[in-house]
Amino acid sequence: MNKIKEDQLEKLVNLNRDLRYLKDSIADVEIQISRAKAQMISADVAKQEFIERIEGVAKDLQSFQHELSQEYGDITIDLKTGEYKNG
Repeated sequence: MNKIKEDQLEKLVNLNRDLRYLKDSIADVEIQISRAKAQMISADVAKQEFIERIEGVAKDLQSFQHELSQEYGDITIDLKTGEYKNG
């Protein structure tokens, strides 16, 4: 049976091992990228939910301030004590 030289076989085996390692490394990086993208999407969804909640609370605050203005007129309220001053 014909065989290549021992040093050629060793080089061939090492190059194949290195190639497999690098391909596996690329796969690992792709997995990390996919996970990072999924986390970014999840973070964007959470951010959008907070923005919608902020808008809702801001609208509620504005409505309640209008109610207070209707009842008490143009006032400034101390949020710690509830005391208020005109204008």
